[in-house]
Amino acid sequence: MKKKTLLQRGLFSAIVAGSLLLSACGETEKETTVAEADTVLTVSVAPPEVLTLSTQSRFIGTVQADSTVYVIPMVSAEVLEKHFEVGDHVEEGDLLFVMDDSLAQISLSQAQAGLSSAQAGLSAAQAGYQAQEAAIAAQQAGLVAQEAQADVARISAAETMGTMDSNEAKLQMAIDNAEIQVTQARLGAGSATDAYYFAQEQLDKALEIYEDWDNKATAAVMMQYPNRSAYKTQIDSLELQKDNAYRQMLNAKEACDIAQEALDSAKQQLADYQNYTKNTIAASTEAQIIGVDQQLEAGAAQLDAANSQLQATGANIQASRAGISQAEAAIRNAETALGYYTVTSPVSGTIQAIGISEHNMATPSQPAYTIQCDAPGKVVFYVAEKTKQEMSVGNEALMERDGVTFTGKIVSVSNIVDAQQGLYKVEVQAADGTELPPSGSSVSILTVSRQSKDALAVPADSVYYDGEQAYVYVQDGNVAHRRDITCGLMESDHVEVTDGLSASDSVIISWNSNMKDGAEIQIK
Repeated sequence: MKKKTLLQRGLFSAIVAGSLLLSACGETEKETTVAEADTVLTVSVAPPEVLTLSTQSRFIGTVQADSTVYVIPMVSAEVLEKHFEVGDHVEEGDLLFVMDDSLAQISLSQAQAGLSSAQAGLSAAQAGYQAQEAAIAAQQAGLVAQEAQADVARISAAETMGTMDSNEAKLQMAIDNAEIQVTQARLGAGSATDAYYFAQEQLDKALEIYEDWDNKATAAVMMQYPNRSAYKTQIDSLELQKDNAYRQMLNAKEACDIAQEALDSAKQQLADYQNYTKNTIAASTEAQIIGVDQQLEAGAAQLDAANSQLQATGANIQASRAGISQAEAAIRNAETALGYYTVTSPVSGTIQAIGISEHNMATPSQPAYTIQCDAPGKVVFYVAEKTKQEMSVGNEALMERDGVTFTGKIVSVSNIVDAQQGLYKVEVQAADGTELPPSGSSVSILTVSRQSKDALAVPADSVYYDGEQAYVYVQDGNVAHRRDITCGLMESDHVEVTDGLSASDSVIISWNSNMKDGAEIQIK
């Protein structure tokens, strides 16, 4: 009887589950139909945020009664100042010693010079881009003029073939039109020539300043260019502008010559019409049409080539911007390295030993100061090299044993591999007044094991995955476009983006199951 009851319950459960499944499927189909009908997706957008992201890891450490801290320099350099002696008491943050940071200062100066060079390269690329845009505009105007001349020639040919008797009057009209084109071309040539001489004048003035920098460099000039060498970039830019203006002047003169040739041709056509047979005139007109078409094709090809060159220059601008970002990162690294040359005490305590002296070298292979901490004890654990590089003295650490938690902070991260462990030693100092478990006890430690400062980050909900490829959607007008990205550090509800996005992008941060590349969107 009991088995029968269980069987009946199982059948009833299966029937109920099947009904729910059918109902859910029906609702899913209904929701899919509604989603397909609503082709405009309502979304929220925001630019990427600049955040400091970190992840925490758990380690197992051992309590040690000895609360000795070894202060080890991060770099090798000559000691310029040494403070305190053996037996002195120091407070956390007291200046222990200062090392010669000349090399670090040079590295920082080189990084700053690299940034200036990258910025000058960007300015030159942008100036070239603008000059190419102007040249393309001139080519487009010339092509429009050629098309107008071609239209005149075609009309003239059609009328010549259709009504021979009225050709003379029409040829005269072509002459009038060609004269107008010549006048316009000459005006354009005059403007281009004026632009060239103006560019030459600007260059000459800049060269005067460059040659006699001390006397002719104004305060405004020196604010933008701190020295004569930096001002050389302005000379290069003006020389480039002069060269571009010269080419435009030549192009304008060439357009003028073309217009003059068209005028001469029109006059010759009238003479041919008057002096030769109509058949000869018709053959000459047909040949002229072919020539005009060839000129148009050549002009269009030149314009296509100029547009391709403009795109290449645009790519150079993007590369220059990337170079600026790299130079800025180099400056940040150099500034961080500069801080290694001034060493302060990580803890409060009594100095037990000193391993450095003024005007001798301090190295990461030997402790500079050995300090007996005022705090009651420490916890020691070991990490791999990659994790060691991410850890910093002063990071908070949460320790736990048998459900009891202890607070503290990292006071030492060794730069030398422990011979027995094959790993790097990390020491955690308990907070003042904290009583640690007995020496030799194992303690669980939770602390920051990886950190990324000034990271470009997006909400985790805005990131989609295609296999292992992460991507987001960015707003382009009223359309969503997929953008593949490279993810870095992940922290709770944010993801670091190391490649694929810039700070100016508008990222779609609201998740939508119907989102796809090219979807039409509207902003909330």
